[in-house]
Amino acid sequence: MRNYFVDSIIKNLPKEKVIFLTGDLGFMAFEKLKKYLGKNFINCGVAEQNMISVAAGFASSGYIVFAYSIAPFIYLRALEQIKNSFVLTNYPVFLVGNGGGFGYGVMGPTHHSIEDCSIMNSIGINVKVPCFNEDIDYILKNNSKPIYIRLGLDELAGRNLNISYKSIRKVLSNQNNQFIFCVGTLLGQVIKAVDKVDKKFKPTVFVISEYGFKIPPEIKKYKNNMTIIIYEEHIKEGGFGDYLKTILFENGIKPTHFIHRFIDRKKRETYGSQSFLRKKFRISEIDIKKDILEN
Repeated sequence: MRNYFVDSIIKNLPKEKVIFLTGDLGFMAFEKLKKYLGKNFINCGVAEQNMISVAAGFASSGYIVFAYSIAPFIYLRALEQIKNSFVLTNYPVFLVGNGGGFGYGVMGPTHHSIEDCSIMNSIGINVKVPCFNEDIDYILKNNSKPIYIRLGLDELAGRNLNISYKSIRKVLSNQNNQFIFCVGTLLGQVIKAVDKVDKKFKPTVFVISEYGFKIPPEIKKYKNNMTIIIYEEHIKEGGFGDYLKTILFENGIKPTHFIHRFIDRKKRETYGSQSFLRKKFRISEIDIKKDILEN
């Protein structure tokens, strides 16, 4: 998704208005962007707090500003600066975290980004979790507020589902009473699992990209007689599953079965690749297929 992100900036935004700041990251990835932007591409070094202050200065002057780093570095190392510089001022900025969830799995817990959406949403930053590369185009062209973009890997690249960006989207529609919700790029694992089950077991699938979404009308139709399963590469507290539970409760909807697959930080005694960790926390293709057939 990072390569597409670079191409999207070049394709959609005027270079004289763009300021791109990086925390000493992007080797062998941003050379094209650096050439395009020239002096407007700035390596701020390993100094994320200062980078956010620099970003605020450019944003206050009317520039389209990007502040980029590995996800946990952008939202944890500079959290107070983000709150003071952007939440309190409402200056538009793109805070871009690469490797959402376990994208940097083998590098260990310091590089895992499993509470980013919750933290950024809780302080007032709009969270965007694209699931397709093409979502980046929409996000970059529609911004007037501070935004956090969680970049991952588009596992469905090349598979045209023809679904425009929304906070929540129906990806697959079926006639049984099982509904799957997933967050961002986990859609790839869900689609691969659904492809491998018999038609009569296939659920209706929704993908979530933002907080603030409304309950789909299909859910209201079934009311309580249904199974809902939600998958997110994120902790439970303040995640999208918690948000979904809240709006179901507020609308008087109590599913027969509600299954929430999330990252339990207490069970991270071992780590490895993103694939390994997804299996560990039951959000892999194999586990999703098992959930579909057993529920």
